[in-house]
Amino acid sequence: LHLDFTLRPFISSDPVIVLRTLEQKFGKQEELVINDTVNPILITGFADKEWIMEVKRSGILNQSYVPVDISKVWPMEGKMLPILQKALDTMRFQFGFAETALNPVDLPRAEELKNQVIRLNLACQIMDASFAITVIGRADAVGSPEQNRIYAANRANLFLTKYLPAGLDRIKFIGEPDTADPKTLTREQERTVTFKLIKN
Repeated sequence: LHLDFTLRPFISSDPVIVLRTLEQKFGKQEELVINDTVNPILITGFADKEWIMEVKRSGILNQSYVPVDISKVWPMEGKMLPILQKALDTMRFQFGFAETALNPVDLPRAEELKNQVIRLNLACQIMDASFAITVIGRADAVGSPEQNRIYAANRANLFLTKYLPAGLDRIKFIGEPDTADPKTLTREQERTVTFKLIKN
């Protein structure tokens, strides 16, 4: 297929919609487009599932593309989990005392989290893999255990309901409140939401 013909209709579309539309149109996963806020990404697939990723370097459709072997970016199932987990590990959100709303300065990072999860979902569909994301809400040890559980659960549910994309087929979201984090040093650092991946 001609590059412009494929990319132009879908350049600002949701990647899951693009995937399904292309499957309906061509009967197989022939070319996929990932919507990226910076670089639109075109993935071309072959029958042996060796995927080539071409990252568009400019907003102009006819400019050059750089081909990259996607197996080096998203290795197949055995190596995929730790790479994606590392990306999610950077998504650590901190809360103020007795607060369950996200700090406004963290809103861009919450949007990036959503983009990461969309990419993960698309990768799972390509590779026929399935993962669960656990959202872990935490509270400090100042209040009562009952109060801390409420704060922790509300912080986790904030991401489940507001900052994670809904309706993804391959990923199931699980909220897990917790009131202790062995990695933290201060009470402020305990008031967090973090994420982990689990292979289904």
